[in-house]
Amino acid sequence: MKLLMKLQALEPIIVAPWGRERLWAYTQRLAEKHCVRVGDLVKEVIWPASGWPAQKTRYLRGIGEIGFLDGAGQVAQDWVAVLEKLTGRKDLARLTFLPVAAIVRVEGTQRYQGARCIECLREMADQTGCCYDPLSWVLKSYTVCVKHNVLLADLCASCRTTDLAIVRATSRLGCCGKCGTWMGGAAFKAEAVTDSGRYQIAISEAIHDLIGILDDPRLTKVDGTKVLEHAAKLSFDNNFAEMARTIGMPKNTLSEQLTRGTKPKIETLAALSVTTGVPLKHMILCSATGRRVRSNLIKEPLEKPTECAKTPKREMLNLAVARAELTRALQGARAPSLADVAKKLGSSARSLRKHFPELSHAISDRHLSHRHAKSNARTERICKRIFNAVMTLVLAEEFPTNRRLAEILGPAICLEYRAFYVAVLQRYDLLGKGRAPAPVQRKALLAARQKFIEQNLQKQ
Repeated sequence: MKLLMKLQALEPIIVAPWGRERLWAYTQRLAEKHCVRVGDLVKEVIWPASGWPAQKTRYLRGIGEIGFLDGAGQVAQDWVAVLEKLTGRKDLARLTFLPVAAIVRVEGTQRYQGARCIECLREMADQTGCCYDPLSWVLKSYTVCVKHNVLLADLCASCRTTDLAIVRATSRLGCCGKCGTWMGGAAFKAEAVTDSGRYQIAISEAIHDLIGILDDPRLTKVDGTKVLEHAAKLSFDNNFAEMARTIGMPKNTLSEQLTRGTKPKIETLAALSVTTGVPLKHMILCSATGRRVRSNLIKEPLEKPTECAKTPKREMLNLAVARAELTRALQGARAPSLADVAKKLGSSARSLRKHFPELSHAISDRHLSHRHAKSNARTERICKRIFNAVMTLVLAEEFPTNRRLAEILGPAICLEYRAFYVAVLQRYDLLGKGRAPAPVQRKALLAARQKFIEQNLQKQ
């Protein structure tokens, strides 16, 4: 894979019944097109071609920046640049929210655990033979599929996880990120929207309309603050307090945004469109010209529903019970985190740190030490397995290639501990001889075998 520094110019899915695909789905389709895992594509091709500093790249397991891949920030710009360089395409920014980066804020509105429409996945598989995640599914406010009027599924029916879009090296399109089950199977049921979900449907339709105008060249003339001011002029007679109340935003927050010229969030503009009946497309584009929206385009406004289920207040923390629980957690055989102890007490880690700073720090340090010890023990155990596998092959006069080790230990281990594998080869003068002629290989293997035997005799 390291030698492959050019990828096929795969056509992005822009116009489709299920919507425009997101950039991460395009990356996964690229991996399937080249018959490799997406983790290998990212680590062996994309990162080397990116030129990013070493501290910026991370293993796919638990990576945080992948969540911002389809947004409107610097991470999205970097990924678009490197993928366009590798594929030769010039239109991959259309798979992100970069076209509206100057108008709205996307940070804080993205859904990182993932949600998918079961009916869309089934239709994609039946009609095209492959699946993908549309860009609209990235946003938290998009809760209802506008094509099928069903709720997006955010729970795996197989393993019951909510991390549907967790980033792993083996991630597959349309599959649960944890167990890998395809979410279009019979075990997954699409939940229909009730009559009380009209507001959520309208919000999802507004977001769908926004994604539909990402390619409109008129967006370059739009200012996010002007959109808010234009909406207040159209529907509230410049009464910003009334506008804030209608969309459920604190008046001071809206006033501060207008004063500082802060870009509004996507969900704020969607709420304005739904509560006023003005289509989001016309609200945004008309703000640049100052024109009013024609009355025949205005829909029936919907009032934002009040939150029925409020978060219950936590009970007052019993300091004596909390101290006893903290002491027990500190002296027990297990090493729970401070968050686990707080959850057991029905409190928060912040509250425990405030009342018991010394005990809280001791528990946090103990938990971190325990995690580091487990990690070091795992690393030592796997390195021992790699060394034993290498020496077994050497004693059998078979060169320990990376592919042969992957057959014995698994490809994930070999990729994660490649540095140790290289160090072992270098230690026994085998590095760089994997593709040497057979006589050279045999001579190197005999020398390594002799060196290994002598070292073991010295230990005895």
